[in-house]
Amino acid sequence: MSAPFTPERTSADNRFQRRHQRKAADERALIIEMIAVLFFVALCVAVVIQLFAQSASDCRSAHDTSCATRLARCDAEQFNVSPDITTGVSYFDVDGNPSDTPSYWTLTRTVTPEQTEVGTIYHATVHLLSTQGTTYDLSTACYKSNGEEETL
Repeated sequence: MSAPFTPERTSADNRFQRRHQRKAADERALIIEMIAVLFFVALCVAVVIQLFAQSASDCRSAHDTSCATRLARCDAEQFNVSPDITTGVSYFDVDGNPSDTPSYWTLTRTVTPEQTEVGTIYHATVHLLSTQGTTYDLSTACYKSNGEEETL
């Protein structure tokens, strides 16, 4: 025969079942929280990686601008020293060092003389183009009269 029904035994069994159900619910909640934290950490890592990638791109762009400015300025200064320099094309590597063959930078100088009654005004346009599509333009002029030069 079976044991007689007692209310204490039933309430103890019910407490055990409730405790077991709470424990299972707590484990499910912990797993959900861990998944949420893992998702948040993955999102943060993705943002940090994008920041580093954008930083590298901005650094490259700043380097290109600095190099283009330096190359154009140097060419304009050479033109101002000797305005008889003709139109020409020069090549430079990524760091701005001269190159004999087409490389990272292509510098095109266009010189246009303009005769006046007392001398000649030389207009020069320096155009830089990189293989990445970066362009930089600089215009300058120089006046030459009777062997004397003046920069405009």
